[in-house]
Amino acid sequence: MRTLDSEATEAPVFLAGTERLGVVLEPPGVSMRFRDGTKLLEVTLGFSGYEEGPIRLDLSHGGPPERSPHVRAVLEWTLDAVHDPKHALHGTLAHALSQPTWTRFVDALAASLELPKEAEDDRRLVWRLDPADAPGALPALAPSIQKRTGKSGRWTSGAATKADKVEPELAQEGDRPVLDTLTGLDGLDFATRERRLAHALRLLVGHPRVFAEKSRVHVRETVPTLALVPSDPAEPQRGLRLVVRVGETEVPPHTVAREELLASYEGDVLFLAPVDPRVARMARALESFPAFLPTAAHDRVLTLLPRLQPAAELAMPSSLRGERVDADSTIVARLVPDDDTLTLSFRVRPLPGDATWPAGRGPALVFGLDPDGRRVHAERDLESEVKRHRMLRDELGLA
Repeated sequence: MRTLDSEATEAPVFLAGTERLGVVLEPPGVSMRFRDGTKLLEVTLGFSGYEEGPIRLDLSHGGPPERSPHVRAVLEWTLDAVHDPKHALHGTLAHALSQPTWTRFVDALAASLELPKEAEDDRRLVWRLDPADAPGALPALAPSIQKRTGKSGRWTSGAATKADKVEPELAQEGDRPVLDTLTGLDGLDFATRERRLAHALRLLVGHPRVFAEKSRVHVRETVPTLALVPSDPAEPQRGLRLVVRVGETEVPPHTVAREELLASYEGDVLFLAPVDPRVARMARALESFPAFLPTAAHDRVLTLLPRLQPAAELAMPSSLRGERVDADSTIVARLVPDDDTLTLSFRVRPLPGDATWPAGRGPALVFGLDPDGRRVHAERDLESEVKRHRMLRDELGLA
């Protein structure tokens, strides 16, 4: 900085004697403030790009910079500093202009692409479940803010909050869609709230921060299981019952018929099972006609139930599975057109003419009918399907 003498310029400006010309290093330039009556004027000369074109002039108030006597004065003083080695600002200006503009740009570009260091926060957002008492019913879900305790570094149990009250910086990957889904529920009707809750729960599949009480919960998606079980294990001749299960939990037919998503909390796992419309219609029939199935009904029922695959898995006594056959492990590609795009998926059809399943996913044991209408079952090698699926994707360049 340097205090300037009003006699050192031919520009018609009044100097109080306290004005100072200062050198700015980033981006390089000089600046100075003047008192012009009641106004405070600031003149800035920017040197970035001076190698290729004119310097940049900026005047905080007043007319065009090129007509300003204050800008002219600063230009004259700056030229003095540049050309006079004995000038107090000469060395500083030389240093400011020694680095080419292009290197400053590259440095600034590199700095702009660096990821900002995340500030240490002693809080985190978690999701808390309150399991329902009724079989198949969805648990309550709410965000909760935990704090890390001092010396132990453990997390507190957390304080419940509302989705629209969560601070944006606490939302990590996977949290924002859930928060958006749960925001604004208070003014909605019950059915809409339940649909929003179901959607939010499905978004938590695989999420690492889901808890019930103090225990971590793994959220997994599955499909309902249709199980044929003896109506009375002590009297198997009484016939079979058809029941719907999610995990190991038996769900009443009226719940299956009316809900779009079923839930079962078992151990540290929350199973979520979407209800396909065909499964819902089956449940309505089961609710209307809760009959035991005698031997005379087995053939027809076991012909119909496999049609519900893959929307549901089947479970039945080994005596009803029919002949065991080898599962067809051929991987087939399914192309589904969607407007101007195609969705590609790889599936297997273990039994001829039967349902297809995603390669490596779904039930290991599948049921169906052979070309002659006889009951058959096959056991899939899920691990082998996964390996061949990966190999096929690699060969096609889809990995």
